[in-house]
Amino acid sequence: MNPELNFVGGDPGAVKYGNFINYYKFHSPESRIRSLPKNVWKVNENRSLVCLDVGCNSGELTGEVYQFLSNCMKERTNSADFSCHFLAVDLDPVLTSRARESNLHGDNITYECVDAVGDDARDKAFADYLGRMGRDRFDVAFCFSVTMWVHLNHGDEGLQLFLEGLARWADTLVIEPQPWKCYRAAVRRLGRHGACFPHYESIARRDTLTTIGTLLTEHCHFAEVFRSDPSLWGRTIIIYQKLNC
Repeated sequence: MNPELNFVGGDPGAVKYGNFINYYKFHSPESRIRSLPKNVWKVNENRSLVCLDVGCNSGELTGEVYQFLSNCMKERTNSADFSCHFLAVDLDPVLTSRARESNLHGDNITYECVDAVGDDARDKAFADYLGRMGRDRFDVAFCFSVTMWVHLNHGDEGLQLFLEGLARWADTLVIEPQPWKCYRAAVRRLGRHGACFPHYESIARRDTLTTIGTLLTEHCHFAEVFRSDPSLWGRTIIIYQKLNC
């Protein structure tokens, strides 16, 4: 395992990339599922959805979202043969391995260790998976509480490149941004061990919901189609769809 992915100072709450080892013990998947709508997912002629989950951690939420979408689409199409497939990626090999071991959905969910911040390896992993599915784009890409870690580690430009990359690969984007107070908390946790995020002080785009919305609607030609109420821990899920897709 890359030593940079380890807990800073041996503290499981002090991580640089959001790869918390027991994340779903304090943020249950059910809270996200309750915030998702049932009526925005587009049914295509293939009667299937091919989805991407970025930052899947140990896979619990991926499995719940897979089950939620499968049930939604079967109800909407009044058909039991509607299929749903997920590529779930995380940059932490230990968490990815754990997700594979606990996968209850067989080949319908594929877990791979991939850094989703744009590079050739990411694009190859996405293209290879889509090729196996007979597609060239994902129907939906999920990005739950990931954007802060991209922003802290790659700065304003890195966040923009990350979102532009997702927009090139998917027709619908489900984004759950962290508010700025979460950035400060992450910085404090690292600071207790003498570590830091090198881009934190230079980040200018601190209104994260507005920043992400502007990038996707004005630069990537997506439209906002859904916004949830804030959760008990202050997170809002926003869904964007590519115009004319």
